[in-house]
Amino acid sequence: MQGRDRIDAMLDAGQLERVPPNREHADTMLAQAERHIALARSGVGTDPTGAYQLVYDASRRSFPTTSCRTW
Repeated sequence: MQGRDRIDAMLDAGQLERVPPNREHADTMLAQAERHIALARSGVGTDPTGAYQLVYDASRRSFPTTSCRTW
């Protein structure tokens, strides 16, 4: 099972929950992602592993999370 069918099955099983969009929360997450990226840029020369972790976290924060939440 793939795609929409898989999502529907996960919703039916209670593995995902529909949540309403929240612009304020989205803006907060994007601002945090931007700060993480700025810190990663400034520290990549001295701590490339830490910079990578910050960029990875920034990508998670900036990914749209307005339609489903996993449990």
